Amino acid sequence: MSIDLKNKVAALRRFKWLALMDSVRSSYRLKRNRFLLGKGDVQVASFPRSGNTWLTYLMADMFLQMNGVNTDIHVPIHLIIPDLYKNDVQKPDPRVHLPFRVVKSHESYDRRTLRTIYLFRQAEDALCSFFHFHRRFRDVWYQNGATMTLDKFCLDHMDSWCENITSFILGKEENADRIFVLSYESLHTRPVDALLAIMRYLGLKADPDMARHAVENHQFEKRQALERSRDKRPVPFYRKGKIGSAKEELQGDTLTLIREKTKPLYDRALSFETI
Repeated sequence: MSIDLKNKVAALRRFKWLALMDSVRSSYRLKRNRFLLGKGDVQVASFPRSGNTWLTYLMADMFLQMNGVNTDIHVPIHLIIPDLYKNDVQKPDPRVHLPFRVVKSHESYDRRTLRTIYLFRQAEDALCSFFHFHRRFRDVWYQNGATMTLDKFCLDHMDSWCENITSFILGKEENADRIFVLSYESLHTRPVDALLAIMRYLGLKADPDMARHAVENHQFEKRQALERSRDKRPVPFYRKGKIGSAKEELQGDTLTLIREKTKPLYDRALSFETI
């Protein structure tokens, strides 16, 4: 084996080891952070790629404005709404004062779950976006099946989408006050109304001008442009953000199968929406 090939093999092994260690650290952070949170705290939960990141930017922007901070696209999201898998919930932004902590999660609902803002998205769009998200990573450990075809990936992960939304539907039916339900489609078409409804649910007074300013700061195109200036990976994090884009990518039979299984659950969750 040539020296160059040996170096490449060694680098690949190091990369896989780092990926494994990152996964272990993520699991540890999740358990530790959940232990530190109390019943009065709030999570922004969703199946991955349902608009959770965008929503948390909008909410964090609102929280800053409520505390007298002038905002723009640059919001320290990890300090205001920390990700349970990546950040420390004990390191908040000192400028934001709320009567509870707010965190980001992709965990399913159970009786121990915090008060929740649950964001859900049409399954086919979320699953397609989930596929492309995993294609951002070079290592199979992170790709989670994204080396297969798009259609097979979406069908293989469809049950996970169903399990996630079903858990929150049941949670809402069991204890309605603990969960605020919002569709990505409503957030996309009526972001100001959605933000104001969330603030009312949290018991916070919000000015409509604040909501409009937050939406202006975090327009999808602005976040895309910011990402392009910082991240040169060929598959972007902010990809399309459209409603119904899956029909442009999936085969007709795949789309039909997904809709037949998931639309009743989507419609049931939508019936809880109150904006």
